[in-house]
Amino acid sequence: IYYSYRIGFHKPDPGAWEYVIRDAGIDPGETLFLDDNIHNIKASQELGFQAIHLHERLSMTDLGFDL
Repeated sequence: IYYSYRIGFHKPDPGAWEYVIRDAGIDPGETLFLDDNIHNIKASQELGFQAIHLHERLSMTDLGFDL
């Protein structure tokens, strides 16, 4: 888990995702990003992430995540 106040970047600043990509060594194309803010979803997709926009009609439990 990455906290923006700890890494010095805030979504939707691309630096937030670039930091995580470098630090975790992930491939954005193989990484799923979930968020309830459409601006963050669009920014992550521009960097190649797969993304799902969570909203009042679609929650993480709807997607099969056990919370």
